[in-house]
This record gives sequence, C-alpha cells and structure tokens, in this order.
Amino acid sequence: MRPAALLHYLCWYLLWPAFVVADSHQYPVTFGAVIKPGRPEAEAFIRVDQDAGLLQQLRLRAPAERYGRFSGDGEFRRRGDQLIWDVPADGGRLDYRATLKHRRGSGGYDARVEDTWAIFRLDDLFPPAGISQADGARSRSRLSMAAPAGWRIVTRYPQLDGRRWRVSNPERKFDRPTGWVATGKLSIRRDRIDGTQVTIAGPIGQGVQRVSMLALLRWTLPTLLDIAPQSPGRLLVVSAADPMWRGGLSGPQSLFMHADLPLLSEDGTSTLLHETVHAVLPVPAASDHDWIDEGLAEYLTLWILERSGSISPARFIAAVDRFRRRGAATDGLLTSQSAGAVTARGVVLFHDLDNDLAAATDGAVGIEALAAALAAEREPVDLDRLVAVAAELAGTRALPSLAEEKLREFRRQAAR
Repeated sequence: MRPAALLHYLCWYLLWPAFVVADSHQYPVTFGAVIKPGRPEAEAFIRVDQDAGLLQQLRLRAPAERYGRFSGDGEFRRRGDQLIWDVPADGGRLDYRATLKHRRGSGGYDARVEDTWAIFRLDDLFPPAGISQADGARSRSRLSMAAPAGWRIVTRYPQLDGRRWRVSNPERKFDRPTGWVATGKLSIRRDRIDGTQVTIAGPIGQGVQRVSMLALLRWTLPTLLDIAPQSPGRLLVVSAADPMWRGGLSGPQSLFMHADLPLLSEDGTSTLLHETVHAVLPVPAASDHDWIDEGLAEYLTLWILERSGSISPARFIAAVDRFRRRGAATDGLLTSQSAGAVTARGVVLFHDLDNDLAAATDGAVGIEALAAALAAEREPVDLDRLVAVAAELAGTRALPSLAEEKLREFRRQAAR
C-alpha cells in the first residue's frame, strides 16, 4: 500500500472512537470529518455501530451541489435532494464529500475554508436527517474532526479527548451535530458568565474583539439568562473579517459575527446581543411570520441593554422611536424573511405589548414573561398563538396593541 493511502486509512481509523453501550436501546453514531487547508470540500462520514438493527434508515437532505461522492456499506440512493441510506443491521459507514464554501446573496460567505482557518456550520458537514428506527431506540453520538497540526478546533459541545466531542440533545432521538465551528490558527478567550461557559474564537490577526465581546456579554447575558426557560450551559461566538458575510448569524448555542461590526451601534442596537438572543432564547416563527422571531429578538436586545445599564433609558426610548418611524413604511407583516420596515414594525408591536402587559397586571408581567412562554412551547408561533399567549398572561384580551383593527393590518402581506 502506498504511504499516502496508508496515511488516509490510518486517519479514518483514529477517528473511530470505541463505544461502551450501557443501554440496549442505544446505538453509537460517529460523525467524522477531515478539514484540509484551502480545500472547499471536506471528507465526511457517518458511522453507525450496532448489532441489533436499531437504526434502519437515514434520509439526508443532501442536495447534489453541496454533497456528493457517496460510498459505503449497505444500500443508498438519491431521490431528488434526498440521499436515502438503508443502514445495515450490523452497522456500517457512509462516506461522502461536503462543500464548505457558501456565498450568501449579499456577497459574503457563511462557510469558508482558507489556508490558515475555516468557519462554517456543522450542518454544512452533516445535513438534516429523517430516520426510521426501532421503537424506543435513540442514538449515542460523538463528533470527531481531523485538521492540520497546529490548528485548533472549537464547537459548542463539551470536548471528550483529543478532537472528539460529545453530542447530546435530550429532545431528539437522533443526535446530529449542529451549530457553528471554527478551526485553524485561532485566538480563543473563555469565561464563565452566570453559570454559562462562553467561548469567543476567531482567526489570529483579523481584529476579532474577543475581550470586548466578553465584556458586553458579562453585562447583558445574566439578564437574558433570567428570561430563558433553561440555561444553555455553553455559548460559542465565532468571528472573522472579510470575505465572511458582514452580519450576524445564529445557530443552536452558537453564533457568527463579522469582526468589523460594532458591538453597540450608534442607534443603540447590538448585533452580538441580537444573535445571542436567538441562540439562547429561540422562538421559532410559523410560515410567513418571521417578524415575530426577528422583532422579538431586536426588542429584547434593546430591553436587555437598558435593563443591564448598557444604554440609558433615554437612549432606549430614542431607539424605539426610530423603529416606530421606520416601521411606518409598512402595515403588513407577513413574510418569510423579515427585515427593514417589517422588523421595525415588529419591534414597535412588542414594545407596545410590553407596556400593555404591564398595565394589565400592575407591572407583574412584561415582555420577559411573554418571551419565556413562547420559547418554552418550542413550537412555531403565528399571530393567533401570540395573541392567545399574551391574553393568557394578561388575564384579558383587551390589549390595545393587539386590537382587532391592528391585527387585520398585521395579517397583510408585507410590501416587497
């Protein structure tokens, strides 16, 4: 065997962790990948170790332009954008290539591999999957990643040893790695804030504001955690400069923020805190109701900044007034991607609803209770559900911000 081929197989061998299965209804799954400098494709695999056929089929949402060169054990086939793998009863492995280069419509990248670093989402390596499995079965998942010597790797998961991480989501029967990841020649800062392990990571020499980010989160994160139904335990912030996308993007317990963005803008808003709200207190929006998710996150950002003393009450009021003027450009709110005037109108609605809840309950209930209730449901929220939860918290449906004439406006399609 040629030395290069021997090295290749040795690499995969070292990525296969040994599992001790304590529960007969658990089946170990290893998600593995090899990242190479400057290469926009990664070698990835999903390995299932079982002997009782607990996991029978994986249906990966894997469009051909992002995932290809599939090989492995058992039968697998394409059906449109779906790759269907019939998992052998005695286990097996599915190998493939995943593209780690993705440019957003506005021009920047939200997945990129450079010569000295890479930033992407684990979803880019391991796409969403539907499963067929035995009743009562669940995965016991691990993540293994290989990268060049001298490269560091950070994920949102607790590290086991070497370059292995434990992947666990008690709410799902099949644990798949998700969230942001950074690897390469990184500078990393860590701190524990109100019981949450916070990690800030970015490539060396790119101007990532690691210490300042930690400072802002030290001021604001405790207020957010007081609202959240449960603490995330861990929060990862990854950051880089161009050619990455000039914005912020959240993921489960993690987020990306462009290195050049201010931590606190002149208008009193904060991209870092906005995306942290999404990561820590996710409120999924129903179809065409993205304004609920975005408007609530932006209003909570202002609310937390003011409550934590990061901005003054006067600055808070001025920021809401700016959103009110901007939101006047639209009356309809229905859209799958909220931005601009639609999000501004959503911010104003939640500000006014915050005041209405306080007035109806003598200050006992406000936006924090509403946000916690919506997040705790973990179901997509539409306008009707928002109204119902608000009325339940207030003890009345007579809330001026949700008057019937306003609801008719909110149900219109947003101007495009």
